Amino acid sequence: MASDKKVKVFFQLETPSHKVELRKMMRLLFFNDRIDLSTTYLGLNLEYEDIQELKKAKIKYLEEQESKFSS
Repeated sequence: MASDKKVKVFFQLETPSHKVELRKMMRLLFFNDRIDLSTTYLGLNLEYEDIQELKKAKIKYLEEQESKFSS
């Protein structure tokens, strides 16, 4: 969603590094609450285990960010 409108985004992945960069970008968008988990799940066809790992990674990321600001 952007400005209360649904936005569709298409990617052309031409090399394996593009896939790596897309994965990093999607994780950061999820971690920073720019996309929700259902959007991530529906868009990337993640398995249950992958979703659980993303949730754990988000918690760890947020804890790391919080510790950076409190230092």
